[in-house]
Amino acid sequence: MVKVSVTAARRELGRRQSVATGGRLLGGDTVRALNASPNPYVAPAAGPPSAVQPPPGPVLRCGPRVLAWSLVFGAAYGVVAGVATNVQFTYGLSRFGAIEYIPRVIGLSAARGWGPWGAALVPALTTVVALHRAGKRSAGTPVLDRLFPLFVGAAVPVLYPIVVVTGCCASLLVWCADHGSTARWFVTALTDGVLAVDVVHGVMASAIEALVLAAGVRLAGALLLSRRWWLLAKVFVMWAVLDGATYGIGYLGRWVV
Repeated sequence: MVKVSVTAARRELGRRQSVATGGRLLGGDTVRALNASPNPYVAPAAGPPSAVQPPPGPVLRCGPRVLAWSLVFGAAYGVVAGVATNVQFTYGLSRFGAIEYIPRVIGLSAARGWGPWGAALVPALTTVVALHRAGKRSAGTPVLDRLFPLFVGAAVPVLYPIVVVTGCCASLLVWCADHGSTARWFVTALTDGVLAVDVVHGVMASAIEALVLAAGVRLAGALLLSRRWWLLAKVFVMWAVLDGATYGIGYLGRWVV
């Protein structure tokens, strides 16, 4: 009944249009044209199914955890660097009878050398490992928290004095055990060899490296979370960025401080 009513309505509509146009369009042609048009009483066919979008990943809020682990690893790095520096210069300067200069060299190296470098390297490596593991474990694509780069950058100036103090203390213990000298003499010689300009250089280097590290994590967050890159490749990229920043700071330090 419905099909008959629709066909009759189309024929009547075609006849009226043919009369209205002065016979220029025959009724049969109008009916055939209407029959070729889509039926307004039939629902259109559904299109192809759209591609399934992956579920959104979680928001990573591991900034405080990265900061805490950086403090622990930074202290360990300071101990290793202090002992290695003491052994290195003890072996090198003892042949020339210049053992009394070892505390000064250690203090200068800590303030301007491996102190700022370690303070930036430890948070960088901790961040790379943490983001790499998060990207591997997440079902979707994780998103970094906006405060995450701030935590990573803040770890550098906080870690700088920790690295320097732990390194000098470890070197002091090795010095007293090796040479049998007093701790007071070691500390006095170390503080006499480190000037205020050396401390300023170390603080400025830590601040610049903190900005570089925070900006790098902000810009390369998707790369660090990617599953396509190996962990060693990510570590190499981060190390190259920090090494370039350290080289630039050292070059500017010759003219500034």
